[in-house]
Amino acid sequence: MLRLAALFTLIVVSCQAQAPPAEVKPESAAEPVYTAITVTATLGRAEAAAESAPVALIREEDELRERPLLTIGNALESAPGILVQQTSTSQVSPFLRGLTGYQVLNLIDGIRFNNSTFRSGPNQYLAFVEPGQARQVEAVLGPAGSLYGSDAMGGSIQVLTVDPRFAASAAREWHGDFGLFAGSADRSGGLRGQVSLGTARAAWLAGGTARRHNDLRPGGGFDSRHAFRRLFDLDPGLIRSLTGSRLRDTAFGQTGAHTKLALRPSATQSFTAWYQFSEQTGADGYKDLWGGLGRMQSKFEPQRVHFAYARYEKLDLGWLDRLAGTLSFNSMSDGTVRQGMRATDTVITDTSRVNTVGYTGQGAKQFARGLLLTFGADLYDERISAARLNNVAAARPLYPDGSRYTTTGLYAQGIQELFNNRLRALAGVRFTRIGFRTRDDARFGVPASQQSFHDVTMNGSLTFRLTRVFEVHALGGRGFRAPNLNDLGALGLNDLGYEIPASERSEERR
Repeated sequence: MLRLAALFTLIVVSCQAQAPPAEVKPESAAEPVYTAITVTATLGRAEAAAESAPVALIREEDELRERPLLTIGNALESAPGILVQQTSTSQVSPFLRGLTGYQVLNLIDGIRFNNSTFRSGPNQYLAFVEPGQARQVEAVLGPAGSLYGSDAMGGSIQVLTVDPRFAASAAREWHGDFGLFAGSADRSGGLRGQVSLGTARAAWLAGGTARRHNDLRPGGGFDSRHAFRRLFDLDPGLIRSLTGSRLRDTAFGQTGAHTKLALRPSATQSFTAWYQFSEQTGADGYKDLWGGLGRMQSKFEPQRVHFAYARYEKLDLGWLDRLAGTLSFNSMSDGTVRQGMRATDTVITDTSRVNTVGYTGQGAKQFARGLLLTFGADLYDERISAARLNNVAAARPLYPDGSRYTTTGLYAQGIQELFNNRLRALAGVRFTRIGFRTRDDARFGVPASQQSFHDVTMNGSLTFRLTRVFEVHALGGRGFRAPNLNDLGALGLNDLGYEIPASERSEERR
């Protein structure tokens, strides 16, 4: 059944406690209360976070640097409306509006980071982004299907990457940023650094990160969920004397590298190219080992991503105020090694790699009387390779090897300012089509199959500014998630039982 998710919010913002200036400015010239900027809540323009009708939560660069983060997702801990679940030290999965996994959309600089192998439950993929590669993390709560298409049911999380600096004069400018960190709870340590070179028309940045987190020490050195406690009801003190005061198999390492080139050939043109790499090593599923099920093995390997894009933007092109095109590439490698609770149980090794090529285009036109129209199209073409070994023998993989998953979208959004900018109305609509195809594999009894799904999503909002610090927001939106490869082709054991392909799975709407 189709359901419309509507949220009506009354926001009251209090002034900061400080003495008023001797001369009070007129309201039209008053300084804004908030200076944080969000670009994910609406398309086509940046706006103050407090003025955004969709609830937007922001972590800026200073907040990301002020404490060592296990993963970029840990930056959203304690944020209103967001629950961060962590079942392993190397992984974290934020819940937005009670949803996570493939029902929350992750983006990097406006480009989809999700792919068709994302699971329904908590997953680790946001941790593939190194904290040192981000200058800002934004979370938008609520359905955002008309903005970004499939998966944005609970909301969206966007990572904005670091930028190089252009020179303020004709001379070249060098800049550097280096940092070290250490932690006692997990005996961790790491370093990050980047350098940038800039001129008036070109800027380049390159950096890298490396860190090591060792076994974590819980409060008091006791783990109430330890497998010895759950299976044998041993005393926590005895467990500590047997296994030590630290949680075994919670250590992992992570390395990353990134570079960005920005060019400004003229006042109306810009070009940006970005590449990032990240890899986790030695990561284990603690909840499946000492922290819960008591399995012999539960490893995450490989855990690796290569992500790159090139974007060209032109201003004042004919009747358009702005036209931008982006070509992106996302190669994500994921794998597990699992063994049951006995040494004689089969060792199951799963590996998969998803290569995604993305094409996006967006145009914008500012009309008279405060109307901003943004429209565009995007296409993401995924090719999936997968393999499985049962001990040393090849078996049917978790996903059909050679599958292809294509996401296509067309969208438009309008923002209208009325009554001297006191009332802002927004409306957006998107058409999304999903295509899935897999080839036959006689070795494992996989038949050739093909399916497609499509949907129209929409959103709208009204914002009325009563005073400088008092606004009323009303918004409604509709989310959409098409069945992905995890629904249509996954086969094998998971934490909840045995998974089989759901060939008749239909779309989800919210």
